[in-house]
Amino acid sequence: MADKIVHCHLSVRGALRWPKRELRGMFRSASTGKLLTADECREVLFDHLAQGHEVIPCGPACEGFDYSGNGCPGHEESPCPT
Repeated sequence: MADKIVHCHLSVRGALRWPKRELRGMFRSASTGKLLTADECREVLFDHLAQGHEVIPCGPACEGFDYSGNGCPGHEESPCPT
């Protein structure tokens, strides 16, 4: 039987309630690579909400990721040979 992997996701609305010290550095600028300030991170999160994203992946988006709230649907992983 194959194992199931489920990737982590973050609630956008939940993250918007975090204090500034927890938001600071959550995202990097795509152009410069610098860590964003808390206010810049908040803007990124509001942009996700404007796009209809209730959750975002904690890493690269996996196949079938559901931004409307369910996140990763889970993926079958073949068992390791013993």
